[in-house]
Amino acid sequence: MQTSKAKPFRIAILDDARTTLHLLTRILEQSVGCSTISFSDGNSLLASEATVDLYLLDIRMPGINGIDVCRILRERPDSSDVPIIFLSAGKEPETRLKALRAGAIDFVDKPFFPEELVLRVEGQVKLHRYRQQLRQQLEEKKTLLRVLCHDLKNPVGAASSFLELAQINDESNELEVSSARLACDSALELIAHVAEFHKLEEAQAALPLETVRIKEAVEESIRINSPKAAQKDLSIEMNCPGELFILVNRVALVHNLLNNLLSNSVKFTPAGGTIRVSADFQPETEPPACRIEVADDGVGIPEGILNTLFEPGPTRSTEGTDGELGSGMGLVLAKIYAERCGGTLEISSQTDAPSRGTTATLSFPMACGDPLDS
Repeated sequence: MQTSKAKPFRIAILDDARTTLHLLTRILEQSVGCSTISFSDGNSLLASEATVDLYLLDIRMPGINGIDVCRILRERPDSSDVPIIFLSAGKEPETRLKALRAGAIDFVDKPFFPEELVLRVEGQVKLHRYRQQLRQQLEEKKTLLRVLCHDLKNPVGAASSFLELAQINDESNELEVSSARLACDSALELIAHVAEFHKLEEAQAALPLETVRIKEAVEESIRINSPKAAQKDLSIEMNCPGELFILVNRVALVHNLLNNLLSNSVKFTPAGGTIRVSADFQPETEPPACRIEVADDGVGIPEGILNTLFEPGPTRSTEGTDGELGSGMGLVLAKIYAERCGGTLEISSQTDAPSRGTTATLSFPMACGDPLDS
C-alpha cells in the first residue's frame, strides 16, 4: 500500500469487455489504492502518453492483440522496463510462451480471484518503483562523483602550487613541505584515477595495465603512510627485491590496494608495533606471479568478521587501537580493484597470541617472466 509521501501507483488496463474494465478498475482502485486508466483496444493504449507503473493486458482483442501490444511497449524506451501482466482466458501453453517471450512478467487466468490479482499487481508495482529508486540513486552517485572529482582537483592543485612556492622560499622547512606536496600530488593522482575509473565503469572497460616495479610502488605507499605510523611509534619494514616487476594498474596498486592495506595495519596495530611489507617471486604459478604481503602484529580480525570480510552488504567498521575511524568499505573495494587488475587479494588473521596479527596477500602476474633468469 502507498505511504502518504509516495506518488500513487498508476495502472493501465487493456480489455475489450466493458464489464471487465469496470470490475478491474473498482478492485484495483479500492484494494491497491492506485489510479487506473482503461483502454478497450490496443491502438488507443499505444497512442496514450500516460506514464504508468504497470500494464494489465488481455490477449485476445479485436485488431491488434495484447501480445503485439506487449512487444511494442517493450521496444519503447519509456515503457521498456514497466511490468506487464497478462489477464486472459487463453490457457494454451503456446499462447503463454508467446506472451512471456513478448516481455510479460506474469500471467493471471480468467476467471480470476481478486485477492490473487491484487497481490500480484502490488508486488510487481512495488518492485518497479524500487528499481526506479535504485536507478535514481545510482545516477545521483555518478553525479556526486563527477562533482567531487572536479571540485576537489582545483583546491588540491592550488595547495600543491603554494607548497612548491613555500619550499623555494623557505628551505628550512623543506622536509615538511616535501611531505605535504607528496600528499597533494597523491590526492591529485587519485582524483584523476577515480574520474578515469568512473569512465571505464560506464563503458564497462577494464583498467589499463602497465609494468610496475613493486619496490617503487611499496616505497611510495610507505611514504604516504609514514606520518600516521610515526604518530603511533610504529615501524614499517620493507623487503622487496628491486628486480620484481608486475603487470598492474599503478595508481590502483598504490592508492586502492597498498595504501588501504597499510592504513589498516597502522589502524589496528598497537603503539610500538611493527608492520612488514614483503614481495617474492612465485615460479610455481601459471602464469608466473608475484606475491606481496602486508603483515602486522596488530589485534587481528575476529573469525566472525573475517569470514564475511568481502561480502557485499552494510558497511563494517571497527575503531582502531587509537580510536581511529573508517568507512568499513576499504577491503571490499580493494578486492574489487585487485580482481580488476587481474590479481587476487586474500586476508588471514589471528586474534590470539603468540601469532596474533593480520596478513594481507596480493598476487599479480609477473610482467617479465622469471626475474631469476639471466
